[in-house]
Amino acid sequence: MTDTTNTLGQPIGTSLPDWTGSITPSGQTLTGNYAQLVPLNARIHGDALFAAFQADTDGAM
Repeated sequence: MTDTTNTLGQPIGTSLPDWTGSITPSGQTLTGNYAQLVPLNARIHGDALFAAFQADTDGAM
């Protein structure tokens, strides 16, 4: 296979003609042994996220 380029002549990698996208996440909570993955909800998570980003004074996030 050869690498393809876009209209600007920039390399964009190998063509994948039979590729199909993934399914949309279902929005269900996933529970593991050490963590729980929940759908993001601005009303529930917004204040804590804002505080965490505000505390990041050196831009590490």
